Amino acid sequence: MKKKRGNMETKKLVIFIVIALLVLVVIISFLPDKESSNPQDNVFEEQRAQYTCEEKCSDDVNCLRACYYVDFNKAIVAKDINLCNNVNDMIRQYCIDNVNFAKALQENNPSLCNDIVNQDLRESCLNNPSGE
Repeated sequence: MKKKRGNMETKKLVIFIVIALLVLVVIISFLPDKESSNPQDNVFEEQRAQYTCEEKCSDDVNCLRACYYVDFNKAIVAKDINLCNNVNDMIRQYCIDNVNFAKALQENNPSLCNDIVNQDLRESCLNNPSGE
């Protein structure tokens, strides 16, 4: 009998530790993120965000390609044609077309499809303006 009592106490202790860890995780997840207390960190982040892809990547073609597509995707998500000015000239019109496509679908407005230069994308937009 004494052995069972020891096992019960061990089980209770393990359960208590597990519950305590879960409570700790829950509490930590609700704590607000700590802002940087150093204003220089924020200035550095702002300056870094303002660099063009060419400034960030120099002549690294893979870096440039990835950078342009990050800006390209930001423009589409924001549905902001002005953000397409940040991408390379070779894909700028493609960016503008995709932003117009996204806006036409979101607003269910097929007239926006007429602003799309790429014929295939325009036809796709006109045939499916509701995003269905």
